Amino acid sequence: MKGLLAWTCVCLAAGGAAAAEIGVWAAPDGCKIDRSGRKLFVQDANQKIDQLKRANHIWDSKQGEISLAGARGETVAFQLGIAGGEAGLEDVNVALTALAGPGGATIPAKRIELFKIYYTRVADKGSGPTNRPSMGKGWYPDALVPWSVPDTTAYGGYDGPPFLIAPTETQGVWVDASIPYGTPAGAYAGKVRVTAKGAPAKELTVRLRVYNFDIPRKIHSLFFMNYGLSDLNQAGGYWLKGEKLARYEVQVHRTARRHRFTAGNMYHTARPAIKESAKGLISVDWSKYDARFDKFLNPRKNVFGPGAEPVEIWKAPLFAMIGRPQPWPKNPKAWDQMIVEIKKHWKQRGWDLSRAYVYLADEPGKDRAEKLNDYARRVKASPGAPLRRQIAVYTILGRTWNSQQWVFDLWKDNLDMWMVAGDYYHVPSMNRLPAGCLKGMYQGAEPFQGNEPLDADGVAMRTWSWIAWQYRIDYLCYYSMAEAWRGYDLRRGKSFENNNCQIWDRPRNRKWAVSQGVFIYPGKRVGYDLPIVNIRMKQIRRGQTDYEYFWLLRHAGEGALADRLVKKVINVALSEAASAPERYGYGKWSHNPRDWDQAIRAAAERLEKLTGKLPKEPAPAAARPVSSRQPGGMAPARIDTPNRAVREPPAGFTRPPVAGRHRRAS
Repeated sequence: MKGLLAWTCVCLAAGGAAAAEIGVWAAPDGCKIDRSGRKLFVQDANQKIDQLKRANHIWDSKQGEISLAGARGETVAFQLGIAGGEAGLEDVNVALTALAGPGGATIPAKRIELFKIYYTRVADKGSGPTNRPSMGKGWYPDALVPWSVPDTTAYGGYDGPPFLIAPTETQGVWVDASIPYGTPAGAYAGKVRVTAKGAPAKELTVRLRVYNFDIPRKIHSLFFMNYGLSDLNQAGGYWLKGEKLARYEVQVHRTARRHRFTAGNMYHTARPAIKESAKGLISVDWSKYDARFDKFLNPRKNVFGPGAEPVEIWKAPLFAMIGRPQPWPKNPKAWDQMIVEIKKHWKQRGWDLSRAYVYLADEPGKDRAEKLNDYARRVKASPGAPLRRQIAVYTILGRTWNSQQWVFDLWKDNLDMWMVAGDYYHVPSMNRLPAGCLKGMYQGAEPFQGNEPLDADGVAMRTWSWIAWQYRIDYLCYYSMAEAWRGYDLRRGKSFENNNCQIWDRPRNRKWAVSQGVFIYPGKRVGYDLPIVNIRMKQIRRGQTDYEYFWLLRHAGEGALADRLVKKVINVALSEAASAPERYGYGKWSHNPRDWDQAIRAAAERLEKLTGKLPKEPAPAAARPVSSRQPGGMAPARIDTPNRAVREPPAGFTRPPVAGRHRRAS
């Protein structure tokens, strides 16, 4: 402990011998701290670990106070660091009280969730070149294990609460505090108590300011991350069967919704059973498809709760050229008829067709450009309500910004969902797309957008939603949150299938990246049959919630303020941050979470003066039928842009093809 005034410690001496002591400090949710407690994984050299422990914008070690703020409907988070000291600690536990507020109001303790942070070691060169910059070697905090998960001896063991902290190590605890709708505004306070065997308990004060407005229930920034149910299951050795597997899929969707993004199906191969001939479709059997997916697509009754919106975006079962030698259906006439069949079936089921799209191709080359344009034209020309057409656009755009225009000229009349890799996203070209086209962004690394592997910093995935706001991007996509099944041996240069929870402790899963596409860990490692989320997913939730602050400002007529707040933090991204595609380097935004949180605080303080202009969103009641005149989802995630019409966005599995840039090929 010597020299670390930052640590809040209780030190007792008896008879000249030092008793066990508990060292505790708090950090914001935008930090990543090594298990040693002596290293901060950050790009900003001005941020020092000792300074952070002593005081930061949420923590005052002298007072032993943690200060948070949030709106109704928001989840605010912080981290505790508990030091093992020279001798280590045994039977460590943490408990929080309810938060008491004005007029006897409380935020109950059941709305406060604790997670034990799991540390994964990066011992090799780290991610790169396309997924750089890596924050270097060390023990990275990532998987968040629910506090209720007990000890297990499987896979080397897991030490659930109360747990041991080894000498000289630090154990992190992640805390989520959810502010219920209807909570009176004002100041709330409670206690967090840390105990350990043979040591005096340490008690800190948690203060929470509840703002006098609501975070909208409706998600206004469409962000989908795709998953493969078999991939998630494979990462744990296919440990889930039958009802457990079905329940797991439901929880994937619910977990995504709680973190304000959508569990997407962009790589799903699930489809109805058909019979076809040279003359076209003979029959279509939707029964198995409906049995699996109606629970997500039904606007009247779905897994998200009474009156809740169905899944925000969904890939329709029609396949053109996604890494396959032939389309589905195979016969061209049957393919065209299937478009009409999809529209008819969506209408019969009451599903919202405006949330559906056809995924025509995954990162195609020039040789497929004309053919894909024809597929898009056929979908566009089909009778009935419109069905959107998407392509993942990558190296076909060329290695310079001025080489891209031919693609836009070819596809602009027929493609209306342009999902472009961040490191190929040319802002001027995308802004010239015709009205009605949705602008989408997927991963591309820094300085284009925040990086997604394990060894990125603590604000990396938070950047995405802010970039979407600054550049008026209609939707965001991350190719897969289910890549825990992959493994890669860097020394031997070989891929392998990670079928036994190795991703927890062997994070290298790509030649070019560490733990890429891992947002859910296989719970089998800790004896848990539901999704284990991670800090990277929490970053997404933070960014998506931030976006709602900006949306509320614009709704209240203060869009210019929202733009200024975002610009001050982000500075530049996408093509404005580099002279050409794939010119990688450090992101040019702030890497200090204080700056991000201060921008949100400024937005909140202005919004509290504008409550009369904020939308009065009804609480979920009985679900209303989807109106064919008022689509509910697939027009830019309701992004109100000053120079573009208000539109609504799209949503989405099958294992992504092994080749291709969604996998960030180096």
